[in-house]
Amino acid sequence: MNEIQYFESKDKNLGIQISIQLIQKLHNICKKAYPYETGGILIGRYSEDLKWAQIMTVSETPLKSNRSHISFTRNSHGITLILKKYWEEKQYYLGEWHYHPGASSLPSELDKKTMFMLSRSTKLHCPEPILFVVGGNINEWNHYAGVYKRNEEIILKEV
Repeated sequence: MNEIQYFESKDKNLGIQISIQLIQKLHNICKKAYPYETGGILIGRYSEDLKWAQIMTVSETPLKSNRSHISFTRNSHGITLILKKYWEEKQYYLGEWHYHPGASSLPSELDKKTMFMLSRSTKLHCPEPILFVVGGNINEWNHYAGVYKRNEEIILKEV
């Protein structure tokens, strides 16, 4: 049986669900990357009323991504093939994830700016991308989840 972690907005109108197994996968990717930032994409599906997103897959860090102790720029190498594969299973691009090694999971101003830019992208067809950030380290992980609508950040709290 797969345990699920829920994150939802204060007004309970939006939320995500992600399995504990996927969160552990993210932690393992982050452990390997430490002390560098890393990241990838979130793939899954939406509820019929579009209020909930179920994260079903998280990608590994694409090749040729730029990583340092304080920044991460995801390369799109191989992403199209991954998305095409999951599209056939009716799973879609939901957003981005990345890691703040040894730091808070709260998004930086650059993180927010990037997410607002993605929400306006006509190529992505994802007007409300999700950002999931892992912070901390092997001794103490912390998580941030948010949805970005054009000019609004909607913070999702763990429930």
